[in-house]
Amino acid sequence: MTTERTHPPQGNPSTPSPTRPVEADWLALRRPADAAAREGTQRLLGRLWRYLRARHEEPGEPRQVHLVDVGSGTGANQDWLAPRLPFPSHWTLLDHDADLLSHPTATGQAARRVHGGLDVLPRLLAEIRESEGGDASVVTASALLDLLTAAELDDLADLLVRTGTPALFALTVDGAVTCVPHDEDDEVVARAFEDHQRRDGIAGSSAAGHLADRLRASGAEVVEAATPWRLTSADAPLLRRYLTDRAAVAIEQDPTLETRASTWRDRRLARLDAGSLAVVVGHVDLLVLPQ
Repeated sequence: MTTERTHPPQGNPSTPSPTRPVEADWLALRRPADAAAREGTQRLLGRLWRYLRARHEEPGEPRQVHLVDVGSGTGANQDWLAPRLPFPSHWTLLDHDADLLSHPTATGQAARRVHGGLDVLPRLLAEIRESEGGDASVVTASALLDLLTAAELDDLADLLVRTGTPALFALTVDGAVTCVPHDEDDEVVARAFEDHQRRDGIAGSSAAGHLADRLRASGAEVVEAATPWRLTSADAPLLRRYLTDRAAVAIEQDPTLETRASTWRDRRLARLDAGSLAVVVGHVDLLVLPQ
């Protein structure tokens, strides 16, 4: 995920800000947890291929499938998906952050890289339709939807339906965070964090549900798969960053929580250091199949 966010970055991305881009080290930290969570994605890939084959107008299968990855960052989504796709593919990586597109950790797989935001997507899809004949196109994204506004989600849904383009949106947070053992201030921090996620009209954890409802109302089929992070002391670097940033965002949202959220963070980190903390962060994947 590479859409702008308020610093610092979290497992649930915070409100976008054009002056505060996502850090490449955060993208690297979350890759293993994303990969483990996305086993839930696997069952969607066969369904996508059956859809593409059924939609192909000429006898046989599409020559290849052109995937446009929105908010591609350093290419984690392509890295995970490309070797698992049951069909030949090539890629366009689209991101607003030119530094991430060219970052040393960026995927070494062949791909066209385009600097731009979501507004560039209609042009890219039109170019593919006009220039690549028998090839099919698919839109992909990872950890992106919860950074968009309701209006942007509506525009995205309308674009997919209007152009008949299937899509696979991975790892959208759903707002469910469970810490074991429970702490008395888990809910306090969570409420402030959720409020922060929805500033300036951002959809936050309601994004996946909003997009799915809009698409289904337009006649598209939407298939969901749960893809939660399941974090323990084995994921200590990521979990430490997640907890620290979660507290910081809660304080940014409500400065009166500074002492309470900071002590919550310290208790949670002590549990982590003792090897006695587990955290489940809910995510969902959406496979979109326009009719």
